[in-house]
Amino acid sequence: QGFGSHLNDHFEDAKSLIGKVPEEEPQEISSLQTCMTSFCCLKIQPRDEANEWMIGQSESAAPSLFQRICFLQCGPVEKELSNIGKVPSLAGLEGVTMQYGDHETGGSIQTLKYGVWDDQA
Repeated sequence: QGFGSHLNDHFEDAKSLIGKVPEEEPQEISSLQTCMTSFCCLKIQPRDEANEWMIGQSESAAPSLFQRICFLQCGPVEKELSNIGKVPSLAGLEGVTMQYGDHETGGSIQTLKYGVWDDQA
C-alpha cells in the first residue's frame, strides 16, 4: 500500500468517530476533592459545564494564593482572544475539545479560543 492509501485508512477511521461521544456518567466532585485542591490553590470545575467556565467568560477566575504571591496577580485578568476562529478550517478549535484515547491526556479538555496564536507561522 502507498502512503495515500494508508492516509485514507486513517481518515476513514477518524470519520467513523465523528458524532460518537463516549457515554459517561455525570461528573460528581466530592468534598474531599474540593478540599484537597483548594488546599493546593487549585479548583476542580465540572466537565459538564465546560462551555460556561472555559469559553463563556472573558476574564480569568479570581487568582489563587499561588498566583497572588508568585505572580503578584491581585484580581482576575482579561483573557486574550487567539483569533484562531477567523481561519474557517480551524474555527472548531475555539470550542471545547476533548482528548480521545487511552493515553496520558485522554479525557482532558481544552480550548484554543484564548491565548497567543501566530497566523503567519
